[in-house]
Amino acid sequence: MSHLLSLGTILDRTWETYQKRFVELMSISGWLLIVAILEVLALLLYPYVTELAATATLYTFWESLGVVLFALTNTLIAPVIGVWVYIALVRFLKTEETNNPSTAKALKEGWKWFLPHCWVGILIMAVLLAGTLISFLPAGIIGGLTMIWSAPFFIIFLNLFVILGIFVALILNFRWSVHYLLAPYALLLDGVRGKAALHESRKLVLGRFWQAFIRIVIPKVIFIILGVIIMWALAFVVHILISALVGLNVDLSLRLQSISGGLLSLVIAILINPLVVLADVIVYRNLKETKS
Repeated sequence: MSHLLSLGTILDRTWETYQKRFVELMSISGWLLIVAILEVLALLLYPYVTELAATATLYTFWESLGVVLFALTNTLIAPVIGVWVYIALVRFLKTEETNNPSTAKALKEGWKWFLPHCWVGILIMAVLLAGTLISFLPAGIIGGLTMIWSAPFFIIFLNLFVILGIFVALILNFRWSVHYLLAPYALLLDGVRGKAALHESRKLVLGRFWQAFIRIVIPKVIFIILGVIIMWALAFVVHILISALVGLNVDLSLRLQSISGGLLSLVIAILINPLVVLADVIVYRNLKETKS
């Protein structure tokens, strides 16, 4: 009978596949550069800090365009492209072990599975919201009673049940987050849609909650910390270079710092995202193989 992989084995297999398929993974993850290009363009058009401070200043057409483009990129375009790239990475890894995996096909399938993936995400959020509402239901009932009878007895119990509700909500949402975290992989790897994807994810975790939690979370933490360290190091170097180049020009310095910060974070995301997805795919397949 197969056994759950150790953390070391998961990390080793993740890195091996990452090296083996680096070019293909980057050709998918690299589409996040669209976001970088739009953000750079928006920040180049964006009003200077001194203009933002002067509330009476009227922005030019191009400055207004920069503000709108920046807001649109961060609220709509970046999330859409991010989800599309994530789906494409998973679909590519679904066929990674075949002789001829196709990045073009994976990118195309990213749009095909976009809405089903969003629906699974909505269902997960609904479950977590339901957990929060259930946790605060007693406090809500007592709160309603205090509006009718403002007795000290009810107020004391209201405060106690609010505190209890916070703890119950945290526990429920933590457990249910782990239970349903693999639902998108059930959809994208095995075609299990909607509520069935949530049930499949929960089945994989039941009876081995902490083993699954450690294997799902720890690799992500390691890769994110690695990315943050690299970004901090690069940001420090870039900050010194910009300070040396622009001197005391505050407006230009802040603009270049904003542009470089956004670019660095996206470049790190492009490099780290495939590692996170790879580790999740390995864990999902292993949990499925070892399901009793």
